[in-house]
Amino acid sequence: SFCKNPKSFLIGNELIFSVLDKKIPNSIVVSIDGLLSIPNFNINQKIINLTERLKNITEDRILIQTRNPENKTLEAISSGNVLSVCRNDIKERKIFGYPPFKRLIKLSFEGTAKETEMLKKFLEKELGEYEPQIFSAFAGKKKGFYITNTILKINTEKWPLIESLNKKIDDKLLSVLYSLPPSFSFFFDPEDLI
Repeated sequence: SFCKNPKSFLIGNELIFSVLDKKIPNSIVVSIDGLLSIPNFNINQKIINLTERLKNITEDRILIQTRNPENKTLEAISSGNVLSVCRNDIKERKIFGYPPFKRLIKLSFEGTAKETEMLKKFLEKELGEYEPQIFSAFAGKKKGFYITNTILKINTEKWPLIESLNKKIDDKLLSVLYSLPPSFSFFFDPEDLI
């Protein structure tokens, strides 16, 4: 077993944190560039979180393989000062309308080319005031059907995390969402947008 043999290697992914109950001498992150290339507004926080968790279980050294050592996130991790990256992320989230400044709702639809065109027109008409961002999914076709995603960025006043006496969920938006057919999937506060 890995823990009994000091010359052994353990290869794993982030699930290793849930099963490894002892500290390890050294850790290596192979090609972190794959993670850095994921188009996700949470990716910097995810990388920082994973490397911090790795630091907590590593006794000596952590090596990170990259072709981009000038990356601001990697420089911050290496220096131990991730606060600047977090501050920059907050500024960008405000500019681009990401949480915590906006609530995100992702709608996914799977259908024929004709149904997809009808869907786009319907969503633009019904949700126009919410400025829907309608686009083909990352894997745009599955079993002959087209997959279309729609992202809504909603003001937190119109869709709060918790309904309270002075903040209510936008009734019009809720009504439109309820009217959509069962072929739609809804994701509130999605982890990714693609």
